[in-house]
Amino acid sequence: MMVESWLLRSRVVDVAVRSSLAEAFEWLREGQPDLAIVDINLGEETSYPLIEVLETRDVPVILATGYSSSEVAEPCRETPMLQKPSVFQRLISTVDRLCPLVAVSP
Repeated sequence: MMVESWLLRSRVVDVAVRSSLAEAFEWLREGQPDLAIVDINLGEETSYPLIEVLETRDVPVILATGYSSSEVAEPCRETPMLQKPSVFQRLISTVDRLCPLVAVSP
């Protein structure tokens, strides 16, 4: 995954990639992320239920999507959003702003 390699290049220590809601919820049962970069469209499902759980746990969320802000569900319109395809530096600066101890800007 391109985002994973970008984050690892920016010295993020650990990146966990999950391809479905089931995988993400299984992983959340075992731990708490410092930050979540979430694609809204997961094929036949959306990640809105996951985003809701992450926000109740006070996990900073970045939406990675091809949707415009007007196409995103109302509760997520104020969530930081990166339009796909995103620019590496913007991704890293958003991660740094939301969770400064996770990443060190290149």
